Amino acid sequence: IGDLYREKFMRTEAIKRYEAAAECFKKENNTDSYACALRDVGREYAEMDSLSHALHILIVADSVANKTKNIEVTASINNALGNIYAMQNKYDKAEKYLLKALLTGREKMPDYVALIDLYTTSGSINKAKELLSKIPQDNPQYTCSIKYLYYQIYNAEENYKEALVNLEEYVNMVDSIVYADSQSKILDIESKYNHLKISKEVDRLKIKQQSYIIISIICIITLLLITIGYLLYRKKAKEKIQRQRDELYLIKTNLLNVSLELEKKKRLLDTFKEKNEYYNKMQEEIILLTANYKELQNKSLENSPLFKELTHLTTQNKPRNNRSLITDEQWKLITDEITHI
Repeated sequence: IGDLYREKFMRTEAIKRYEAAAECFKKENNTDSYACALRDVGREYAEMDSLSHALHILIVADSVANKTKNIEVTASINNALGNIYAMQNKYDKAEKYLLKALLTGREKMPDYVALIDLYTTSGSINKAKELLSKIPQDNPQYTCSIKYLYYQIYNAEENYKEALVNLEEYVNMVDSIVYADSQSKILDIESKYNHLKISKEVDRLKIKQQSYIIISIICIITLLLITIGYLLYRKKAKEKIQRQRDELYLIKTNLLNVSLELEKKKRLLDTFKEKNEYYNKMQEEIILLTANYKELQNKSLENSPLFKELTHLTTQNKPRNNRSLITDEQWKLITDEITHI
């Protein structure tokens, strides 16, 4: 995060982030990272022209770096110390630390550049030329920097013609590098744009494919629901038809039973009817016989001697006769006669 603020020249914020990182690395006993964080803090203070404060922090970083075996960390701190001393015009100390950085670090060009700049500034042109001759001339990575260093040396010698030639070559190289870098960035931007375009197209196709899949799933589910609904409808229809068949069968069975029962009742009714006619006929005969029987009883009673005697007694007229005309013996005979009849 500190590097981001540094790139935006927000020195104070960068220092805060580097100091926070240094505290964290110190607590974690991460010596290399702790030393590098202190180095970055010192560099930021140097950029803010707080050289004494920057030097103090870099000396602390150097003491921390003495505990590590990482030569790159040590070389970077020595380079930073050399640059601080050079900014303070302490050339001897600057040379000491820059030479240490040159001897220990793998990336030597920053140290070559810093030393030659130191020598040209301090007037040690021969040291600058000698050091420049030690730089691998056939290394393409160093070509541009070498041209600038030649420019510095010729300029310090007041050989402005050669200085101008080397400066122009340096500028052309820088322009080529910048152009190539810009082209590379353009290609990178185009590549990123194409990649983004392809990614969006892929996303669009994925979304479209997903929509097709979703639509297919919805269609399948709908078809399944329709099929299930149709099957349920068929099942209910069959059950309804079966119930109707069962009800119809039950009705037919009941109708048959009722028909049989009705037939049985008819037969029984016919039997009762016949019996009823016979009963009525017997009843009439009984009534007739009863009437004949009563008539015979009357005739029998009228023809009996007792009836005749009673008839005779009823025809008698005896004034002032207070006694019963029928004696007790006669009453008994009447009773016996009626009972007998």
